[in-house]
Amino acid sequence: MRHTFSRNQRLFEIETSTLSAYEIFPGLLGFTPRRQRIGFKSHQLKSMNLYNEWKEKTSIRDHEHHWFILNISHDCNMSCSYCFANNGTYQSTSIMSSTTAKLAIDWIVNTSLAKTYTIQFFGGEPLMNEAALYESIPYALSKARQFSKRLEIHISTNGTIGFLPLGEALRRNPHKITVSLDGPPSLQNVNRPLKGNGQSYDLVTRNVRDYIELYGASHISARATWQAKKSNLIDVAETLSELGFHQFAIGRVTSSTNSDRIDNPAALIGMFESYLQLAGWYVEQLNRGKSFKVQPLYSLMHSILHSRISRFPCRVGIRKWCITPDGSIFPCHRFVGEKKYFLGNLLEIQFANDRAKELSKRVASLPSICNKCWAKYWCYSDCCDYLGLDQLDFRQEKGFCREMRTFIENLCFHLSDLSSAAKKNFPLQSVRY
Repeated sequence: MRHTFSRNQRLFEIETSTLSAYEIFPGLLGFTPRRQRIGFKSHQLKSMNLYNEWKEKTSIRDHEHHWFILNISHDCNMSCSYCFANNGTYQSTSIMSSTTAKLAIDWIVNTSLAKTYTIQFFGGEPLMNEAALYESIPYALSKARQFSKRLEIHISTNGTIGFLPLGEALRRNPHKITVSLDGPPSLQNVNRPLKGNGQSYDLVTRNVRDYIELYGASHISARATWQAKKSNLIDVAETLSELGFHQFAIGRVTSSTNSDRIDNPAALIGMFESYLQLAGWYVEQLNRGKSFKVQPLYSLMHSILHSRISRFPCRVGIRKWCITPDGSIFPCHRFVGEKKYFLGNLLEIQFANDRAKELSKRVASLPSICNKCWAKYWCYSDCCDYLGLDQLDFRQEKGFCREMRTFIENLCFHLSDLSSAAKKNFPLQSVRY
């Protein structure tokens, strides 16, 4: 299948059988038009059913799930305006005991058949439970060595509590610290105030700079939550890059009551337009010799340049689980407390594997219309909690598919302006998802 489109009086073609994007230059004086590959290489696909085969092979495997979230603290010292978890407490304030954390790690090691897996310490604010956090890290690492597995430890923090000790605890092991930071002070202090309305920007950025000065930027990233009516994506990106982050993600707010929901047509169009502007800025930075990762653009650009199939839009029920302070198991931190997604409890030694498989199949399945779409290999969806696991097909009805196809076309257009040097220095994909 070939898909042809034009942008700014330039002609492009996407060849789905090889996952290749080209710019087409018209032939002069009757000569055959010339095709110039936008990316590096191509892969000949074995069949048009490869997409479904790939989904099946990578999703439905008993217990082979490699991303585990430990909600060690259902408590937080901030009052973020868009928090989905009731200011980090979910239903009620609680913290995970060190004993439960170690039981969770034992369950993880015994559950995951993957050779590489990730444990993400989450909350609330995980550093509000330092006892469990700093006891769990060496315990998890020792268990990984015992079973000859590769463990990556991720920690998500609001950055207000000093985290330099994490650098020492983790520096000889694969890890990543993600700091929630919404960009310039005018956004951070309004969107993410301390409890009591205290300003948080100076406190967070001081802790970030102290960490980068001592340990470098290789293992620290930022996560900004973007609200269309309040912020400009480029302003956010410039602030984060100037602070020294080599990788950061700018994600749209997904609180259920927020007006930026993508089932609002105007918000949907505005979201893609804003990300397209960010893509233009990102390509300019790469052409200037800078090398950093801006998500979610980086992953899609990497897939286009390297002729790769995009990963799952979401790992829920496939390679992702969340364990709460009382030992309850849910498909993801976004489903914590929802009875219909409760999968068991570590302390009661029960796990609803049949229900987990059902979730896997639901997330991995796609509407039949996807089979005929040229963009199916590079398309990504959205947060399954945000969409609702029973409403994943709404993408076509609400115009998501149309806007996503247009976005991929526009991204190919921007990538065609990426210089040879910038392509050569394009950041490598190092974290396994």
